[in-house]
Amino acid sequence: MSTITATFTSPTITATFANLPIANVWSAKTTQALSADDTIAVAHAAISLVPVEGSGGAVTLTSTPSLQTSGIGTWHIAIVIGTSDTNTVTVQDATNQGGSALHLQYARNCTLGKNDCLGLMFNATDSVWIELFRSENY
Repeated sequence: MSTITATFTSPTITATFANLPIANVWSAKTTQALSADDTIAVAHAAISLVPVEGSGGAVTLTSTPSLQTSGIGTWHIAIVIGTSDTNTVTVQDATNQGGSALHLQYARNCTLGKNDCLGLMFNATDSVWIELFRSENY
């Protein structure tokens, strides 16, 4: 068992995960090759790193939900990472793709190419993923 404490200043935020094995805090999945109707799988850990790419070419997810919601706890964090500039993955905001369970900033879809990242936090009460950040590394 471990205790992890992170403190950030300006403003001050302190988070402590006590008595959790490290595996329950961080988890990295292998790269998922996705088709349009696939749902992105997320590990059952506090923070999941989720590498993705399109299966055989660029894809726009039309799955509902687009990111796994079953079995995910409130305030779980997923960082979805693109692994290919050819086989990109586009996720759609719920206003553009009903049932996607994604609430992206300004209702803007997100295309993930190589090294692009989308950070999301899960709200289990509403069963939605909320965008925290995105990094488009052209």
